[in-house]
Amino acid sequence: MSMLAEPRRKTQQCFINPRGDAWAKDENKFGQKLMEKFGWSKGKGLGREEQGMTDCIKVLTKDNKKGIGYKGSDDEWIKHYEGFESVLANLNSDNSKENSCSNSAANSDDEKKNASSLEKRSKGSRARVHYHKFTRGKDVSRYNSDDIACIIGSKRSKQLADIEATQIKEEDEVGQQVKLNGVTTVKGGTVQVS
Repeated sequence: MSMLAEPRRKTQQCFINPRGDAWAKDENKFGQKLMEKFGWSKGKGLGREEQGMTDCIKVLTKDNKKGIGYKGSDDEWIKHYEGFESVLANLNSDNSKENSCSNSAANSDDEKKNASSLEKRSKGSRARVHYHKFTRGKDVSRYNSDDIACIIGSKRSKQLADIEATQIKEEDEVGQQVKLNGVTTVKGGTVQVS
């Protein structure tokens, strides 16, 4: 039976008052009349020093399928990875000082071998071992350091810290401006049409 049934469709909910301010604009409410009788007026907040909210409560809808409390940053695991990397670097620092002389010659030979492209090596061989798409997809020598860092996951938090450092905030007569990567965003201000 379930195979013959139509797929369920989501119905869009349309509200009569999407801003939620119809209740605030209604001046015939018993509570409002009672509060005005004791000295409260529209535009003042509640509380001893009238410090409460003066705007209506805005209901936020959740349109996505992410869980409640989702922050939107999955870079937490990168911090753990970099912490572990620094511990390993500290442990290996003594060994690297002793073995640096003997390993330097061997490392230079390995780098020369790895520097040649996989695509060139497969073209040079007589037996056609790899297909063209395979060699282009697996060829790491074509990637720059940023691409490799994104694949491996290292240096990501350092790059995020650099981006935050480049963010410059200035005050202008119109309002607060944020400059990020050459794009200026005005955070506040007024528009006057004459």
